[in-house]
Amino acid sequence: MWSFQRSLIAMVSICSTLLSTPAAQNTAYTSCSGEAKYSPGSSFEANLKLLLNFLSSNATKNNGFYNATAGQGSTEVAYGLSHCRSDFSSDICQTCVSEATKDILTQCPKFKQAVIWYEECFVRYSNRSIVAINNETLGWHFGNPSSVKTDAGFKQVLDSTLSDLVTRASNVTLSHSKFNIRFATESVKYGAQTLYGLAQCTPDLSGNDCGHCLRKAIRFLPQCCDRKQGGRVVLYSCHFRYEVYPFFNIKDSAPSPPSTLSSLQKHKGIYHNETDLSRGGSSKSSGGHMSPLNFS
Repeated sequence: MWSFQRSLIAMVSICSTLLSTPAAQNTAYTSCSGEAKYSPGSSFEANLKLLLNFLSSNATKNNGFYNATAGQGSTEVAYGLSHCRSDFSSDICQTCVSEATKDILTQCPKFKQAVIWYEECFVRYSNRSIVAINNETLGWHFGNPSSVKTDAGFKQVLDSTLSDLVTRASNVTLSHSKFNIRFATESVKYGAQTLYGLAQCTPDLSGNDCGHCLRKAIRFLPQCCDRKQGGRVVLYSCHFRYEVYPFFNIKDSAPSPPSTLSSLQKHKGIYHNETDLSRGGSSKSSGGHMSPLNFS
């Protein structure tokens, strides 16, 4: 039996403020799956707690993606991973994963398979290996409560933007990194409006698997977001979001960050692309530093 729980810890209106602060774990969705459960005091519980501690302690390594196992060599191995959204700072990433590793135990007590999602990160564990496996199970989706007033080419712009995000997220590479960074953001100006989009896969996926996962996610759009001004679809291995207002962290005019910052912070700027359709479709990719912004 599939037991699915969605607990909204603090409801976030899509039209309200999205905070880029360490306290921004504002929405949590949990999926507690499978019939397998562990008993209090069992070896699996001990391994799971050790695993979650590993994830919390190493949240910011590998550009915000970390996987671990606990109890290798036993029959009660716990596998897990944590992944932060690549436009958030290391501090926010650390805070989010630390909270997630605590909350997942209370939200999914005794389950051997579970995942918890926040805006800034997610944490997942299982009694089976989950790394480098493309899992296209639907986690959750919802649309902006506001509908598009008039189509006026909106669907065409949206389809084109999502297609571009899939391509770019599937192909972002960092030669010095253990994992590729499967992440892309996009802003497309059309008429008097701008459409903003974001796509991300877990970095352990190949480019082909990332693209396949995101295309699968896009196919869920009609179920939640038809003619909506915004929407998001979250699968276990990938997710995307679009809105008609800024919701991700974009670059500012600051100089390149010092070398003491993490590679995640130093290379964020390569993931954003801007297109102005009102000027003949000119496009540019941003470079340099992307700093957190608050939007209301």
